[in-house]
Amino acid sequence: MIKILKSIALLFAFIISIKCTKEEVFVREYPRVRTLSISESSGEYYFNADFLTRGDSEITNYGFVWGTKENPITETDSVINYTGNIKNITFSAKIPEELKKAKKYNVRSFVITNDYKVYGTNITFINP
Repeated sequence: MIKILKSIALLFAFIISIKCTKEEVFVREYPRVRTLSISESSGEYYFNADFLTRGDSEITNYGFVWGTKENPITETDSVINYTGNIKNITFSAKIPEELKKAKKYNVRSFVITNDYKVYGTNITFINP
């Protein structure tokens, strides 16, 4: 019985000695972008994206990259590229007419700064 009481006392002392620490939230230096669903307006279809955070760096390029493989990249796949430091929270681009109808594609938004290239999530869609 004494052994159990010593174990409980030791456990209690250990629990009391643990200090709670406040976790720090780190500010990301780079922007974070999210690819949104395809939208339609007046029979035209659009890629869409928004910024989760803008980061500290000036944005030099942004847009969309698409291809038939998952997670397309700007170096090897088709790109709609805008230049300049976008001020809006969201951005869109008309889906190019050269995409084949009823074919499956993958699209990602992207943002480029002087120091970073960041991609949004991959969205799979079938061209209407």
